[in-house]
Amino acid sequence: GDTKIRVSGMTCNHCKKSVTETILAIKNIEDVNVDLDSGDVFITGDNIDINEIYTSVEKIGFKIIKQ
Repeated sequence: GDTKIRVSGMTCNHCKKSVTETILAIKNIEDVNVDLDSGDVFITGDNIDINEIYTSVEKIGFKIIKQ
C-alpha cells in the first residue's frame, strides 16, 4: 500500500537523503519518495507501522505535520 506523510524542516538534498534512508531502514518499507518542495513523503510497503516512521523521522530532527 501507499502512505503519504508530510515532514517539515527538510531544506536540502542532504535532508532528503537522511529522511529517505531513515524510513527505508524500517521493516516492510519498499520505497520512499521525498518531494523536497512540498515536504510530502510517499512511502510504499505493506503492514507499515506509521508510528515507527513518525518516531524515526523526529529522532533525526524533523517534524511531522499531522494533517
